[in-house]
Amino acid sequence: MGDHIAVIEGELSLTYDSLRQRAEQISARLHQRGLRAGDRVALFLPRGVAYVAAMLAASRIGLCYVPIDAASPAERVRYLLSDSQCPLTLTQQTLAGALPSDQPLLLVDEASPDLPLPPEVSQGNSLAYILYTSGSTGRPKGVMIEHRSLMNYLLDACRRYQLRAGMQSLFHSSVSFDATLTSLWLPLLTGGTLVAIPGEGDLQAMARHLSTSSAEQLLKITPVHLALLQEQLDPAAKRRVSALVVGGEALNCETVQRWLREAPDTRIYNEYGPTETVVGCCVHLADAARDRQGAMAIGLPIANTRLLVLNEDRSPTPPGAEGELYIAGAGLARGYWNRPDLTEEKFITLDLAGEAVRAYRTGDRVGLMPNGELMYFGRCDRQLKVRGYRIEPGEIEAQLMRHPQVLQSAVALLPGRTQEDAQLAAWVVPQQAGMESEALRAFLALTLPGYMIPGAILVLPALPLTSNGKVDYGALPLPVRPQHTELLAPATPLESAIQATWGEILRCGPVSCDQNFFALGGHSLHALRVAARLENQLNVRVSLTDLLNHQTVRQLAAVLAQRTTPISEERAITRVSRRQERPL
Repeated sequence: MGDHIAVIEGELSLTYDSLRQRAEQISARLHQRGLRAGDRVALFLPRGVAYVAAMLAASRIGLCYVPIDAASPAERVRYLLSDSQCPLTLTQQTLAGALPSDQPLLLVDEASPDLPLPPEVSQGNSLAYILYTSGSTGRPKGVMIEHRSLMNYLLDACRRYQLRAGMQSLFHSSVSFDATLTSLWLPLLTGGTLVAIPGEGDLQAMARHLSTSSAEQLLKITPVHLALLQEQLDPAAKRRVSALVVGGEALNCETVQRWLREAPDTRIYNEYGPTETVVGCCVHLADAARDRQGAMAIGLPIANTRLLVLNEDRSPTPPGAEGELYIAGAGLARGYWNRPDLTEEKFITLDLAGEAVRAYRTGDRVGLMPNGELMYFGRCDRQLKVRGYRIEPGEIEAQLMRHPQVLQSAVALLPGRTQEDAQLAAWVVPQQAGMESEALRAFLALTLPGYMIPGAILVLPALPLTSNGKVDYGALPLPVRPQHTELLAPATPLESAIQATWGEILRCGPVSCDQNFFALGGHSLHALRVAARLENQLNVRVSLTDLLNHQTVRQLAAVLAQRTTPISEERAITRVSRRQERPL
């Protein structure tokens, strides 16, 4: 199997033998720098060969790796490095400047001398990784996952999703998103091929790959991204996906039915699980005849896992009754890094008929159906899921309160007509009049990833309160889109096409050519949809980055007007042969 392709990144194809050699080289350099089993190492690398090799290198010698998304704001990166206390960060030359100057680095793309190969270390109870998730106190919290917990999930997933040699898996989501572990590890454990997609959530690139590859595909994706991707795939491309694993938020049956009508042989799995229980601990295999409408069941526990539905007094609920989900078994995290208080609060010991059982309290409301499967009903607290990401509103509120001119803040999710339309909103009370929402959004962008920045920020004289003095979230006013008194009309056919597309996708009134896409209520998924539609209409490349960097119709048109090479005439990408593999 050593000469089979393990990873594809653009024009680069890497065999399993070459990937192993690169991982061994990095592990030798880590060992030379003094890192030993049990130590932590940060990974600050883009999706692709370098990240995979670094991850394998750390795992090979028993290190705990801490993935940090290279697109994270600088202040957030500094906090994660400081909190995790990583003595070393693996990165590459093009990213080194984005890291703190006092952070010790090891550049994986730097030439290195031959070094003795350190022995492999395999200890089930040692930490495999620390993954940071949103924290209600205003700072992300690190979830500690041991190797044995990770392997329990991976071995079950390999069997359940029927992975086999030769299958391909798209590496398309953030390395800080635990669902990415499915796409990342499963093909490498079964002789498959990992295909790196350059831009996070780049639906056009994903669609191009699925439409042109002849290989059998594993696809792990969130429900919202699945709904958008379906619009770009023909039935033949869908039929290449043999295993479609959907997770991150609630899945509706209508989305699944739409796929199965054109690709009835695709096995679609609804996978549920918090980061604290390793990606997925509960799975439902979709049934076209049974799962026809409404929310889909989250299913049955994976191997070595117990799912308990309990009342407030932690006694079992009657069948069909709603309760809080507690999870026990081999997949539980060790706890939260440097947070013994939170670990004690969330990881508790239950007395089950005289048996002491360690369990994780999820905060999710579920019910047990007659067939033994679980249905998901929502949260017991304010935690949110937005486009697959877990968000604590308290973290955003705490960041808003760090602004010197903010007295009070509140954050909530505004439901939309579809999951895609749901929008984070914030309400703030300023120290004095004149505060601009755009200034607050820019302030949040210094510390929070894009998916945590509210699309609407309302400035109020006071927050509505309940009779006991708490924020009355139900009484918060809904945002109103700003109305332009004077509309800047399109000056070219290209501007007209972009204006029309924005209006259709945002479902707003007339769009002025100088209005900001995101101020109109747009978010990253709307931008992905716009990019895909414009690319099809104009026959030129349009990316998510184009919209993020050029946020008005006029600005975007000026950039796209310079692209004169139609997609249909682009040179086909030729893959580098195995003998032409480039260095990291």
